[in-house]
Amino acid sequence: PSFTLKPETLYTLTFWIKVDGGGNFQGGLREIDGGNKTLTYTWQKTRNNVGWVEYALVAKTRAGAVKGEVYFQGLEDFLGQAWIDDVCLVEGGDLETAKKRTAARKPATNLLEDPGFELGGKGWSLPVEGRLSAAGGNAGPACLVIDNPDRKKKSPIAAYTLSDIP
Repeated sequence: PSFTLKPETLYTLTFWIKVDGGGNFQGGLREIDGGNKTLTYTWQKTRNNVGWVEYALVAKTRAGAVKGEVYFQGLEDFLGQAWIDDVCLVEGGDLETAKKRTAARKPATNLLEDPGFELGGKGWSLPVEGRLSAAGGNAGPACLVIDNPDRKKKSPIAAYTLSDIP
């Protein structure tokens, strides 16, 4: 499942994450061409153990980009939990406008369905290690939680695809 992107267009992705534990966790945008091949990823690394933090990235899609996916990924050294909420993807490269749209929760301007997981994750594909939490979200009650599958030793965690279904 993926969403439509326009080639050579600026997009802004904002999201709120709270990461408890150690290692590296990141969120980003994957660009896909018409043959379902990855063109590029644009990543934003997160910080650990600081509470809820809003992150944003601006990406200009490549000439052949026609689809996209939002990814959240724990790298090989990640150990802990990540809470994800209020994910917003908008066309345009204005970070402040994107943040205001996220805060106002205006779904008509967000290309992603159920950005705050209050609709039960409607339109999202969840990873095996992911679960929806009815409490503990950033701006609303719900959020997505991703757990490291083995909290006793550090082990690789695959990229988690959280894709909007058009």
